[in-house]
Amino acid sequence: MMRRTVRGCPMRHVLLVLVLGMVVVLTVWPVNNPDAWTHLALGEHLARERRIPHTDVLSFTVPADRPYVDHEWLYQLVLLGAFRLGGTAGITVTTAWVLVLTFGVIAAVTWRKGTGWLETAVLTVGVLTAYQRFHVRPEAFSFLMTCLLYTSPSPRDLSTSRMPSSA
Repeated sequence: MMRRTVRGCPMRHVLLVLVLGMVVVLTVWPVNNPDAWTHLALGEHLARERRIPHTDVLSFTVPADRPYVDHEWLYQLVLLGAFRLGGTAGITVTTAWVLVLTFGVIAAVTWRKGTGWLETAVLTVGVLTAYQRFHVRPEAFSFLMTCLLYTSPSPRDLSTSRMPSSA
């Protein structure tokens, strides 16, 4: 069986690099989402106060005693770090890396038993379908964490793995 290659590299790897490159290209959006700046301001507040706020610190119309749950605090700190390292370009690069990792995990899982061609086509359709959600938003990190959770072994898998028996 003859395998198709480009300069010695299997074609499926070339296609994967092209698809992940497409993710990068589709992720380069201007940071003009107002939510991104809100998350950045909350990240500044978290870094300055060194605690998660329990009231809305940015709103003047919400009563001060009204409870507030900042469930995106970790994302806000990552966003702040990216902004401090590279400004808006740092935010865009961080988002691109997270999305490339997400689709890389999906590719790794789907290619385990397949030939790569069908998997690459489906991955490409997935990228083209999802790219409208490639904004600077916490959900990009949720996509990655969901993929990692889905692909991580369950305790049942770990108990039946090649661990030496105690008998």
